[in-house]
Amino acid sequence: MGTPIQVPVQTYLSRDPRATSKRLVNCFSEQLDETSIVEPRQGYPLPPTSLRRAPGLTLEPYSWSAGMLGTGVRGMRTMAGVTYAVVGNSLVSIQDGGSFTTIAENGIPGSGLVRMADNTQCLVILVPSLSAAWTYCPNATTQPTFQALTAEGFAFYGAIDCWFVDSYIVFLATNGRTFFNDDGQVESGVNQITFNNGYTFSREFGTDNFVGGTVINRQITLFGALTTEGYLDAGNTTGSPFASVPAAFMQMGMHPDAAYSAANQNQTAFWLCNDRTIRCLSSNTAVRVSNSAIEMILETANLVGCYALTPTVGGHPWYVLTMPAEGRTLGYDCLTGAWFELESQGIGNWAPLCCYNAFGRQLVGDSIGTGIGYLDTTQTAEFVNPTNGEQRLVVMKFQTGPVYQGHNRMNHRRLELVVSAGQHETIGETPYVTLYVSDDGGTTWRAREMLSMGLQGQYQARCVWWNLGQARDRCYRFELSANTMAFTVDIQTEVEPCVW
Repeated sequence: MGTPIQVPVQTYLSRDPRATSKRLVNCFSEQLDETSIVEPRQGYPLPPTSLRRAPGLTLEPYSWSAGMLGTGVRGMRTMAGVTYAVVGNSLVSIQDGGSFTTIAENGIPGSGLVRMADNTQCLVILVPSLSAAWTYCPNATTQPTFQALTAEGFAFYGAIDCWFVDSYIVFLATNGRTFFNDDGQVESGVNQITFNNGYTFSREFGTDNFVGGTVINRQITLFGALTTEGYLDAGNTTGSPFASVPAAFMQMGMHPDAAYSAANQNQTAFWLCNDRTIRCLSSNTAVRVSNSAIEMILETANLVGCYALTPTVGGHPWYVLTMPAEGRTLGYDCLTGAWFELESQGIGNWAPLCCYNAFGRQLVGDSIGTGIGYLDTTQTAEFVNPTNGEQRLVVMKFQTGPVYQGHNRMNHRRLELVVSAGQHETIGETPYVTLYVSDDGGTTWRAREMLSMGLQGQYQARCVWWNLGQARDRCYRFELSANTMAFTVDIQTEVEPCVW
């Protein structure tokens, strides 16, 4: 008889995979309407679900070669309608048509991500690894348009992050005890920001050092190693314009290796907490959004250099945490509350280092390669592999929990994957699904035969495997590396007890 296997809705992998071994890699779940063809029924405790392939990238019109400028797109920002990017060690401006102009070649040293802010007239590029910054003021009248930020008020403290609040550029000092701001755009005008008045604000309620922060709804939220404080622009006429918000104090902080895990999405802030959970702000309360399985991953993960991106894909707002030292990227879907994983071929973690909304698109920059593209759910490839000059394919993988009935040995007669068929774009080319089987709950795997998803136009093609042997706790994994759309809506098995 047919036994439905719940289409996995999220990554939930236990350290003992026999307990649960569900994974979504380069795909995410989407709840269907209750009247869909795959309606809830016995064996389906959750609403009907489909799996969508993670977006690829359209490189045109932004497929200009950045190789001449160095590798790695380190940050992007739009100021006064112009989009800027730090590519390698150079600052460039990008036009919607895809052309770019080099503003400062080899002008920004260091490597890795940069933090950027602007006040509509002055763009600030902060290199956290150097605690140094550069500014670009295209309309400057008294100073060079591009120069290092050497003002004493900045150099004395140094900074690890920066944001724009009201008319001020705000910096988090490297000492972890202070944040400070410039004199405001009203005073600097079209020129480089100034620090003549020395506006600083020190921690009030906690003794632990600040690790990182974010600005959400005009409130500065600074995360310490153990506690968190909030600040607002109070309009003070003397001293710092900012004042603390006592109600924003929280007995939760940020992991010391996760300074750039803080990111805004879905009208709130997310971050990696000091207890190695992922949390979001809800009325100044730290709400846990990670689950036990995700926390098992975070518990032993090397978090050095981790950073967060916040794209929105097909109406799904994502919080995406990349851990380069771990070679892994975890994603949280704010729409469904489900977790998934992203990875790039040959890298492990997801390749983008920065993500920014510009030109009505979500631009992403390659962390190791040479280019900028925008997220596109109609594409199945991403950045170009520098070793062969070809775009890396987005390989969709998902695996089920164990098919388990009282730990009895079962005959697996038939397995069918109900997936989009006949959607392949290339005429005459056959897209395939590869099946992997695990008979120890997901600890070890072996490959079975590949099956066709149907040539272009073969909409009735089916993926059915027969006579798959016996197992007590069988798990299935499916991999799709073809250049075709894939919407998975159902998985059916026919199993029966073994008769001895």
